[in-house]
Amino acid sequence: AAWQVAVNAIGCMPGAGTTLWCPACPDAFLGKWTGSISKASALLRHVASASKTGVPESAPKAHAWFLTAFVALLLSSPPPTEDTEVESEERLQEWISSSPPLVNIVGPLLAKPGPAAREAVRAEMEDSESAPWPFGASDAAVEVKKTKKSKKPKVTSEAPGYDLYNEDIPMDVFMACEDHTRRTSDGVPVLDLLSSDEDE
Repeated sequence: AAWQVAVNAIGCMPGAGTTLWCPACPDAFLGKWTGSISKASALLRHVASASKTGVPESAPKAHAWFLTAFVALLLSSPPPTEDTEVESEERLQEWISSSPPLVNIVGPLLAKPGPAAREAVRAEMEDSESAPWPFGASDAAVEVKKTKKSKKPKVTSEAPGYDLYNEDIPMDVFMACEDHTRRTSDGVPVLDLLSSDEDE
């Protein structure tokens, strides 16, 4: 009853979604759970059932963690218990108006399912024990991408690097130059007067 009251209190706000989703279900899992806010207890039944399944793809450890964290969050500010239904309803409304911690996870559970909303739920529920996958999966994906980018091989060249804007000529380039001009024993260039390049 307390969980349904909490969901109703947030669900009636402008812009709130009308469908609950399970943050413990992996995004790629075909059987991930969603349900109407009018039957909020169905989410808890799903979580309890999925925590006992032997199918790794459904992330049973994440469901067990979510259920344990949910109970701890509820008990951190427990709802009142009254003998009569009328008194119970009145006390529950007072309890909700005090903004118990449980209310903080309702908003993300009514938002669009995805890593951002899941991270918001985890941030409200995580205490000493780290949440298992798929919680925190978005951070892991980012780290993997960063690692892949950092491991790209650097392209290096063994050729010597020359400063093309420097007047100094490297010695290895200078020694490779060949001068084909005919010269005298004194080093004076010999002009070929019969060269075909001159038409005079």
